[in-house]
Amino acid sequence: MIIDYSVDADGIASITWNMTEYPMNVLNAQSIASFAEAVQRAVADPAVKGVIITSARSDFIAGADLNMMLKIKEPAAVAEFVGNLHTLLRGMETCGKPFVAAINGAALGGGYEISLACHHRIAADNPRSLIGLPEVTIGLFPAGGGTQRLSRRIGLRAALPFLLEGRKLDPRRALEAGLVDQLVPPGELLAQARLWLLEHGPANAVQPWDKKGFQLPGGAVQSPHGQETFTLANAMLRAKTFGNYPAPLDILSCVYEGCQTDIDTGIQTEIRHFVKLAVSPEAKNMIRTQFFAIGEANKLARRPKGVPPSSIRKIGVIGAGWMGAGIARASAEAGLEVALLDTTVEAARQDTDIADLADCDLVIEAAPGALPVIRPATGPERPGHPVRLHFFGPADKTPLVEIICGTDTGDESLARAMDYVRKIRKTPIVVDDGRGCYTSRVASAYIDEAMAMLAEGVAPALIENAGRHAGMRLGPLALADQLAGKLPQGIGKQAAVDDVSARMIERLPRLGDKTGQGFYDYPAGGDKRLWPGMNAQFPRAAQQPDTADVRRRLLYAQSIEAARCLEEGVVRGPQDADVAACLGCGFPAYLGGPVSQIHSVGVERFVQECEALAARHGARFTPPALLKDMANRNEAFYEA
Repeated sequence: MIIDYSVDADGIASITWNMTEYPMNVLNAQSIASFAEAVQRAVADPAVKGVIITSARSDFIAGADLNMMLKIKEPAAVAEFVGNLHTLLRGMETCGKPFVAAINGAALGGGYEISLACHHRIAADNPRSLIGLPEVTIGLFPAGGGTQRLSRRIGLRAALPFLLEGRKLDPRRALEAGLVDQLVPPGELLAQARLWLLEHGPANAVQPWDKKGFQLPGGAVQSPHGQETFTLANAMLRAKTFGNYPAPLDILSCVYEGCQTDIDTGIQTEIRHFVKLAVSPEAKNMIRTQFFAIGEANKLARRPKGVPPSSIRKIGVIGAGWMGAGIARASAEAGLEVALLDTTVEAARQDTDIADLADCDLVIEAAPGALPVIRPATGPERPGHPVRLHFFGPADKTPLVEIICGTDTGDESLARAMDYVRKIRKTPIVVDDGRGCYTSRVASAYIDEAMAMLAEGVAPALIENAGRHAGMRLGPLALADQLAGKLPQGIGKQAAVDDVSARMIERLPRLGDKTGQGFYDYPAGGDKRLWPGMNAQFPRAAQQPDTADVRRRLLYAQSIEAARCLEEGVVRGPQDADVAACLGCGFPAYLGGPVSQIHSVGVERFVQECEALAARHGARFTPPALLKDMANRNEAFYEA
């Protein structure tokens, strides 16, 4: 069953979405066809005076079926899909009969776009529901008329944050922002929708933008207000994304171009931009990693089968330093009872305070300078193989936790550790113990390549700007300052890198941001700035490389290290490698992760480019056997 259709005695038709074979109501070819059939049935029936669109599921309607979007490769297929949807929605708007959206739960993406094509929107007052257009966060944009209808409904400046940032609101705030027209108690939703159709529907069966003389709220595109809006939006977008993300740029173009025309021309503008975007590597990468891979990790896809769910009520944390306090805070905010001992692990083992941990379900030993250890049995001296956790600072803020398994880690220990990580609302990635944590190795490759460039005489500002313009969260030298002393040693190190590290740490010494001096200076009360003394320590070469070459070296170094970790079994799959790098290392989301970068380039081409880099810059760029074998067999990491 996809759509339920009924008509009551007063001529009010109800079109109720009910995709029982899917986790939620989604837009795909099958559901749009069924929805279109129900709409056409209501429009053609002279007895029908108005139409309610609602859902039998706990939520209203989600967006497009992303499995379908990930697999679509031909622009013509995208054009057909969105074209059919637009034809349907414009038919609803212009048929002469009033449509009301009875939004019973979350209405995101295409689901909210369906409500925008209705003549009235009523939301159930459920604070856990969210309403908005989040497509940009997975590399897409609202292509069901969202860029055109929302801008015409609430104005250019008000609409852009929802379109460019994917902002989502609960129903009360959505009412204040103009996203919905009415808020009612959940139990009254359908009755109020029916009442609106009977009392107000016949006079409101035309959208504002289809009425003669319609003007954009707040001012037209070419008004002073509109020109200021687009000038500021474009500048802010460039500063934030460096042009790496096509979706926000397409959104701006859709709104700018489309809102200077009538609605039908604006929709055609939206279709044109979306067809190009949907088949882009950036969209595929972000859908694959930001939606599917992170979603699978949050569903504990790597959790051992057959181990019952853990009942975690209270945890103990030994060590109330920076890391331990952050773990305790994250746990308390998730609703767990926390016993925090401000002592060393060694002291706690002989301390009477250890009795405070007797009724804990888990104990986490957060010793300074070491990875926290989680013990799945009660109390640190009870049986059970410990599991190491790699939190990212600050522990209460960052979304990723690496769960590091040793050779003796059992399924129960791993399952309980994963349950705890999800309990505190973080994403767990399982890695196997090896030469450093997976994310530490990837981050180290990024930093090491920057240090190698310093030794070659590449300008520090060029290195930093290339890293940030490539989309990394921090430039490599700023990251080195932040992680000073925290990365593993001896992983693919080179003499040049060792020399730079020794000079900065041992001879000068400049020990990072915690001391106020590293590759940057950190003046009290001021912004950090690159240390001018680097010019003397690392003289600049007369010929500086192209920015694109520096970007490629910084990004490819991380992909090669990720491939080595896959080859060695440190990380258990390409999805895990991509999620961990994006959430833990700040690897650019538009690339999907270091493995997705290889996939987008193509394994064979990536191997060739790395061999060329190795010939110019050293053996560290030599691709591992895993990649060479895949290239020889014409294999890929992902299907799409």
